[in-house]
Amino acid sequence: MQNWFAPNLTGDKRTGLGSWSEEDIVAFLKTGHNARTTAYGPMGAVIKDSTSKLTDQDLQTIATFLKSWPAFTPNSAGNADQKMLSAGKAIYGDDCAACHQLGGEGVEGAFPSLRVDAVVQSEQPLSMLRLILNGGHAAATPKNPNDKTMPSFGWKLSDDQIAALATYVRNAWGNQAAPVTAETVRKLRSSTDSVTGAY
Repeated sequence: MQNWFAPNLTGDKRTGLGSWSEEDIVAFLKTGHNARTTAYGPMGAVIKDSTSKLTDQDLQTIATFLKSWPAFTPNSAGNADQKMLSAGKAIYGDDCAACHQLGGEGVEGAFPSLRVDAVVQSEQPLSMLRLILNGGHAAATPKNPNDKTMPSFGWKLSDDQIAALATYVRNAWGNQAAPVTAETVRKLRSSTDSVTGAY
């Protein structure tokens, strides 16, 4: 949807909600944030206009339902080229570590962790690439009115650099996911060129 990829909601620990508690799910649906991630794109709108307005009991029911799903593990892991990983690590250190920290742990309440993250390890890297290319505004809700902004790096980084950066993040700090190609980045950049401003 709008070049964002809906992540796996099953109990898979790498790409789904397997490592999330019910409390993590409730916090995410209520505020758009939790210790693991932040809602951007269409999910941010869903939280702002819908789930943030639900009762705590309804949110708990949704969380219990989601945690009942067995794991579905997509076959999306792959081996990344060491040269690409090294290039991505350098770019990460220059452009991302100030907020997300060198170890990918982020800053609680400010910048989301990228460690063992389901969105980062998604079968399709679209959401991550969309944030790197175009930036984004996190959901602002009554319980969390600060709509944090991820800056755009599409103006600064080439397709090859973004592919290397994404591949590094998708395979650092316990993450394991298929490499990203420059062609994937090029196609996404082309399809979002008409978009102005961050989502």
